[in-house]
Amino acid sequence: MDTFTRTTHQSYGGRIGNSCKGMLMAPILLLIGIWMLVWNESNLVTHRRALDEGLHAVVDVPAIDTVDATKEGKLIHLVGTAATTDTPQDPIFGVAPTGALKLKRTVEMYQWVEAKHSETKKNT
Repeated sequence: MDTFTRTTHQSYGGRIGNSCKGMLMAPILLLIGIWMLVWNESNLVTHRRALDEGLHAVVDVPAIDTVDATKEGKLIHLVGTAATTDTPQDPIFGVAPTGALKLKRTVEMYQWVEAKHSETKKNT
């Protein structure tokens, strides 16, 4: 396994400077956080109103083989059983489950293992 060591040093003035930067960034991040909260809440209200409007406009239809032309352009809701006569197959592994509508293969590969060690020392 390849290993390497990186040694860094930060002076007292550098640490003070980083603290000052953090103090200056805190109010900016606070304002951005408040703005994002207000924006998210307004989006929630907009989406909730759209869902309520859709709930009142939805039309229930039976799951049949014919199409009703009077429902054209309307928001519809139907419930039925999904079925197929085809059998999904995986040609690489030779898997063909019966009664399935879809077959999905997920592949994961791990190539590298990294070990990392960090140590902090204060020089006063």
